[in-house]
Amino acid sequence: MIRVRYAGTCSVCGASVATKASAWWDDETRSMTCEECGASSLTVPIESARPASPAELPAQPLAQEQLAQPLSATKALKRIKVRFDGSCADCECPVTAGSSAWWETATKTLRCPACAGFAEVGAPAPPSVAPRPVADRVALAPEAAPAAEPSPLVAPRESQWARQPAELGRAASEAGASAQREHDRRKAKREDGIRARHPRIGGLILALSEDPKSTTAWAKGAVGERKLGAGLDGLADAGVVALHDRLIPGSKANIDHLAVAPSGVWVIDAKRYTGQVAKRDVGGWLKTDVRLYVGRRDCTKLVQAMARQVAAVRNALGAEWPDVPVNAALCFVDGDWGWFAKPFSLDGVFVAWPKALRERLQAPGPYTPNGIEMLADQLDKRLRPSV
Repeated sequence: MIRVRYAGTCSVCGASVATKASAWWDDETRSMTCEECGASSLTVPIESARPASPAELPAQPLAQEQLAQPLSATKALKRIKVRFDGSCADCECPVTAGSSAWWETATKTLRCPACAGFAEVGAPAPPSVAPRPVADRVALAPEAAPAAEPSPLVAPRESQWARQPAELGRAASEAGASAQREHDRRKAKREDGIRARHPRIGGLILALSEDPKSTTAWAKGAVGERKLGAGLDGLADAGVVALHDRLIPGSKANIDHLAVAPSGVWVIDAKRYTGQVAKRDVGGWLKTDVRLYVGRRDCTKLVQAMARQVAAVRNALGAEWPDVPVNAALCFVDGDWGWFAKPFSLDGVFVAWPKALRERLQAPGPYTPNGIEMLADQLDKRLRPSV
């Protein structure tokens, strides 16, 4: 019902309809009906208004032209290479790992090429169950339809989390590998230089002297990354996939750890600094300047450096995953936190110790195990190991 803006006549009885009066408007015929005629057209017998029950409705098969169309023409299907054994959601025939199939994103179900309408030329028939004709599947009553077995792509097996990255097709990576390699490179360069300048007593000089702190800091950092990496790998049973030591594209810098959790993707930088970790406001009376301190050391630059790593991960996800949250975390492995300390956030970066970080990663979130695996595969493909 509308409020008439211009005077007109009813298309049924021909009565005049004045301006600002109530009337009915038909968008298809673009005609106006007065209030009385429109109300009478809405009155129907009670029996005809009662909806028929599902048992009274006959099964309506698809039209011949609809049957001729492949399933992918009416539904958004994407061809994939199956990673785990499963079954077709329509004909229940087995779909083995490594074969080609069609994935429906809306229902998260798998379909064989025959049911999707793209049967491969020369492909053998399924070994156990032959697919039913499309017309039989459409005419089948809902209550008589057999329940399809859950696809392992939607609900992965529990043993899947115990698999190694190599078994899942990901590149093997070792936590702290790039830091250890940099330490070995600097140590070897120093030894070669001393032996070249002092051929006779070079070995004695090396035995009586120590490596500079700029060299030992890399070995210390590698130990911290390995400790944190072992803890992240232990979260596999909780559905968290960890990737270690990944290169940032276009630079020599690396990302210590990546954790794909139910809450999203986490970019983690491990530090082995000693001292009390605290957030301090050094701005004075008239302004606020919150900074991160470890002991007497101002480590705010560590927080600012996380933005570059987060941007690299966001670019790696690309347009396929635009809405996935990418979180940043700083983890101080050997920091002093005190008795009543709590993790805190500074400029969007979560600052914590290893146990608190692991608890945060296990928090529930919107992403299923299947989605976590797909995110991990995307990051593994775009961010390669540094070693």
